[in-house]
Amino acid sequence: MSLLIFDECHHTRKNHAYNGIMREYYQCRVDQRPKIFGMTASPIWNAKDAVNSLAVLEKNLNATVVAVRDHAVELSDHSPRPKEVVIPCL
Repeated sequence: MSLLIFDECHHTRKNHAYNGIMREYYQCRVDQRPKIFGMTASPIWNAKDAVNSLAVLEKNLNATVVAVRDHAVELSDHSPRPKEVVIPCL
């Protein structure tokens, strides 16, 4: 089984290259299609119609949107934190 990974998968809409890839994906036989794993920090591009934004993303990627809800604090405990470094320039 193959895996197709999209970073910034929110671009999978309209005439973006990602959507072109997915149009080809839908031409494959169902049993030959790779699994899809898409990542994005901004899955909603239309805040006035967030539900439709997610629905279009799911449809275009043949996927289901999943987000962390139940264990957000636990995830935060294991996420790296940036360290600020100030270097004065003279």
